[in-house]
Amino acid sequence: MTKTLCALDKCLKLSSIINMTAEISDTIKHREIGFRGPHHDPNQAQTATLVLSGIKGVIQVHPVHTGLIRVSYDVNIITLQ
Repeated sequence: MTKTLCALDKCLKLSSIINMTAEISDTIKHREIGFRGPHHDPNQAQTATLVLSGIKGVIQVHPVHTGLIRVSYDVNIITLQ
């Protein structure tokens, strides 16, 4: 009986970790932001990457090409408006 409870206990612990991970991932959003030209800055994506990388709540940002970036951010800390 103890062995079965122990196995069940491990399953319950794993289940709560999975639920907690799901809750955390619900607060992390991933977006692509595109830029249109013409613009005085020919590399808008790189410039935006440099600006956003210093903002609290931005987890990851990188340019895809000169007119597009991908950004991951935590909506508990920051929202895009």
